This record gives sequence, structure tokens and C-alpha cells, in this order.
Amino acid sequence: MRLSALIVASAVLAAACSTTQQVAAHRARLLAAAAPEVPLDVKRDALAESAVAMMHEAVDRLDPRRGAKYVEAYAKTNGPLVDSLAGQIERGVAELPRGERIAFGLEVLAKPYFRDASALLPRFAARYEHIRAVSSLTGDVKRAVTGEAAGRLDGLLRGGG
Repeated sequence: MRLSALIVASAVLAAACSTTQQVAAHRARLLAAAAPEVPLDVKRDALAESAVAMMHEAVDRLDPRRGAKYVEAYAKTNGPLVDSLAGQIERGVAELPRGERIAFGLEVLAKPYFRDASALLPRFAARYEHIRAVSSLTGDVKRAVTGEAAGRLDGLLRGGG
């Protein structure tokens, strides 16, 4: 009985340490990208890659409750940084001429994380929609990563112009 309790306690502690390490690794990457001298495309890629990795890490957990705790920890620790980085990207892109703004957003289509995000986002949102921070995080990332191109793509996909 004591051995099984020790094994369970060790597993819970290992999962907690893993979550803390994953969240901290995301924070370090996002902080590095938030520096003023970092180019907009690097900021965008770091933000998108962190968001996609976080979604994978949450969805791939076998226990949805642990995944939810992970998402909440990510949002609590990195949410303000995601907001700040998204704001930096949006302000920087707003200063670009219109054609460059659209090109900046369309560059995302060639990025490896785009396909992952497209497939993963519906699963992630469905599983964790009850977490208030999810819609804020995913909305900030979408606006910062695709910018004006997102509206153009939505129009094209719906048959508009």
C-alpha cells in the first residue's frame, strides 16, 4: 500500500514539475522575443510557435483535467506576456504599408506551425472552451500572427473578395 502511494505521489510531483518547466520554457522564449530589437517576423513566429506548442502539450495530456490545469498555468504565467507581444506585433505591422501588412500575414501560410495550428485549434478550443483565458489567448495570437491577412483569407474562403 505504501509503495503504491509513493508511486502515485511521485507521478503527481513529476507531472507538476513538468508543467512548471514547460510553462517556464514558454515564458523564456516569449520574453526573449519581446525585446525591442527583435524583428516582427521573429516575434510573430515565437508567439505562434509557443501557442501551438502549448495547445499540443494540453491536448496530448491523457487526463483533460491536467490539460486544463496546464492551460490555466500557461495563461496565468504567460497571458500578460502574450498580450504584450501581440500588441507589439500589431503596432509594428500597423506601421507597415498596406501591401507589406498583407504579405506579413500571408507569410504565415508557409510556416510549419500554420498547418499544426489549423488542425489543432478546433480540438483545443472544444476541449478547453470552459477556460476563460483560452478565447483571449487564441484571439490575441490569431490577430498578431495573421493580422490583416486573416480578414482577407476569411473573405476568400467564404467566396467574397
